[in-house]
Amino acid sequence: MLLLQLLLYLAMLYNIVLAVIILWRTQTHSAGGSFAWYILSSAAWTGCVATAQFTGNKHLSLLLIRATFFCATFITISWLWFCAEFPVVSTRFRRAAFILIVLTLPWLYLAWTRYMIPPNDLTFQYWGVDVKVGPLVLCFGIWSELFMAIGAMHLLYKRKQIGGFERLQIRYILLGYMGLVIVGGITNMFLPAITSSSRFGPFGPLASLFVTTTTTYAIVRYRLMDIKIILRAGLIYSITIGMLALIFALLVPLIDHLLATHFSMFPRAGSFSMAFLMALSFQPLRRYIQKVVDHRFFKSVYDYRLTLREAGSALASAHDREILMTTLVNAIARTLRPHNLAVYLPERQEQLTLATTMLGTWVELPEQLPPEELLLVYSLAMDDILLTDELIRQHGMMQVIGASLQGWGVYVAMPLIAGGRLSGMVLLGEKLSGDVYTTDDVGLLRILGKQAAIALDNARHFDEMVILNEYHERLLHSMQDGVIALAPDELLITFNPSAERITGLQAGAVMGQRLSDIGMTHLPVIDTGDHPLEITLTTPNGIEIPLLISVTPFRRRWDSADSHLIVFRDLSALRALEQEKMQVERFSSMGAMAASLAHEIKNPLVPIQMFAHLLPTKYDDEEFRKDFSVTVVNEVERISRLVGQMLDLVRKPSYDRGLVDVRDVTERLLTVTRADYQRHAIQVHTHFSEDLLGVFGVASEVYQALLNVMVNSIQAMPDGGELFIDVQAVGNEVVCRIADTGPGVSPEDLPRLFEPLFTTKVGGHGLGLALTYQFVRANGGEIHAECPPGQGLMVMMSFPASRAAETELLCT
Repeated sequence: MLLLQLLLYLAMLYNIVLAVIILWRTQTHSAGGSFAWYILSSAAWTGCVATAQFTGNKHLSLLLIRATFFCATFITISWLWFCAEFPVVSTRFRRAAFILIVLTLPWLYLAWTRYMIPPNDLTFQYWGVDVKVGPLVLCFGIWSELFMAIGAMHLLYKRKQIGGFERLQIRYILLGYMGLVIVGGITNMFLPAITSSSRFGPFGPLASLFVTTTTTYAIVRYRLMDIKIILRAGLIYSITIGMLALIFALLVPLIDHLLATHFSMFPRAGSFSMAFLMALSFQPLRRYIQKVVDHRFFKSVYDYRLTLREAGSALASAHDREILMTTLVNAIARTLRPHNLAVYLPERQEQLTLATTMLGTWVELPEQLPPEELLLVYSLAMDDILLTDELIRQHGMMQVIGASLQGWGVYVAMPLIAGGRLSGMVLLGEKLSGDVYTTDDVGLLRILGKQAAIALDNARHFDEMVILNEYHERLLHSMQDGVIALAPDELLITFNPSAERITGLQAGAVMGQRLSDIGMTHLPVIDTGDHPLEITLTTPNGIEIPLLISVTPFRRRWDSADSHLIVFRDLSALRALEQEKMQVERFSSMGAMAASLAHEIKNPLVPIQMFAHLLPTKYDDEEFRKDFSVTVVNEVERISRLVGQMLDLVRKPSYDRGLVDVRDVTERLLTVTRADYQRHAIQVHTHFSEDLLGVFGVASEVYQALLNVMVNSIQAMPDGGELFIDVQAVGNEVVCRIADTGPGVSPEDLPRLFEPLFTTKVGGHGLGLALTYQFVRANGGEIHAECPPGQGLMVMMSFPASRAAETELLCT
């Protein structure tokens, strides 16, 4: 009895803790307060029953036992009020409940009278206190059960009007109510009234643990386990264990007798053998019974693992987006049976568009969900299943999202997220059964959503790969450049139509062969980087074709060595255009040069012609003959020099190249021109960098180019000035800057400075800088002039520096 008394005190403490939890978690819910009174009344009832046992004081025990009926009256009152307010307030029933509560008030007085518990019929037994109940106990029991049944009937009525989470809450509450009515009513009211003994009274309050636990769980928990699953598991295990126990009870005595009689084995050998066989057969039998029970009683219960296995296999094998969505929707519809379902998929950028409503119809549902939609932002941040009834209970943004989903009629939002990218959104309405989406349902949706998101992402990559392959195929067929790809063993794996056209070979005949097998050994198989090579290809017909070729190494995922991509362009048409352009430019320049040359030659011919006319009449004049001989010789020399410079201008470049030291050339030129710049009072400033490299070119042409520029600068400063010569190493070039402080050149004339026969000097021919331009370009350099206002003329010449290999070759 002490153990039972201890259990009753623990139950009382447990109920008090539950009441505190209810009041703390449901501060804004009026039904929480009424249920807290319900639990506290149960705790007081339990405490009175526990304390009344073995007190040794008949008067105190009598008061405590009468107090149990007083507490039971409060249990009935709080139950009625709770049924009126949970899960939503029912105004009409609350008025009816108020009337019923008023009718209940007399029992608060009658509970302390002899009509419930007579004062002289109380005795102490070994199992606890025993009392003889009064004539009203049975009436009290009928009244209490009737009023509590009225509340339960109202909850059943509400259950038909609502669905989802609140419907499952009522299931839990009614389940607990049935436990209290059956156990508490029988042990504490009906049995004492029938047997005139309260021996089983202490067991009644223990039933309150069931009702308070299930009801508290239903009120406090946001997500409940489906009661069907609990009942199903209990029923299956009960049947399994019962069948095995029956078989064990029937067969063990018979087997023990047979083994002991005919095989002389120890008496319990049969028991051990049957226990071992039953342990082996428990799981197969349980699965069989589960299948039968599910088929007969729980047709809507699904096999969690089987559903995941079948749906996962189907999703993994599909590559088309429509097939994927159909597979996912069918799996959800077959297991969870929602009333309606909608799928959103991305159409452009991050916006989701309503792709289809697979099941049912929606009253209100947006056609598009833009990226800034709170539902999408929150889903991407949380990456989890969203439940409308849970969001509604939150605050801030989550409550706003829950209100939006509730307005659309959505119960569950399942985002499809893979790799941090939202691939779609599945919205589920209410279940056809009206049940809530349980924890198992959410777990199933979570796994299916992840599998579908990954499958959608893979399908997107697959589509992109197909499109990319088609694009590459079209590109290879349409591009004008030839493309050849070589495997690491130099076997041809790509040969596009342009390569066929340029080489004259057919792809079908050369694929899978090596370059050496098809006579194309001159194609380089080295990385050319950013500097394509120019080569000459000899076709099978003996035609030479100039090519610009670029080779890029690449590595395929399954190879351990590099493959090579060779891209080449036929330069034949480009070379023909260049020749045609050069011929046109040559003819054009020849016309301009011929006109300028005729003008320049005409000037010295005028005095020669004049002397020739005077020669017959003044031949005897000695002074005339002297002037004639000097003038004619000078003018003829002038014509000869002019023609020589013109020939130098059009002469083909020399290929007698070598290493040229620009610093040494510059210093020699300063020595040659010293008399001229000293005569004109010109100050010369030079600067040479320490890391100068040699120039690989024609020494005489480099010398003449620098000389022409220096002479022009000296001639531009007849009244004195300053000459600046700066030779620097800049990257892979040697840059020479020659600047003077002369009058410079006008902006209009500066672009024509290097044109043949253009000059701004009196008596000049305009061929010096033209020759300089020709020499610099022939040696692979660049030249240009600048004329800042008021700062004279600056000419900058850059020559490619000699590479180390070329320098070593020349030195050896």
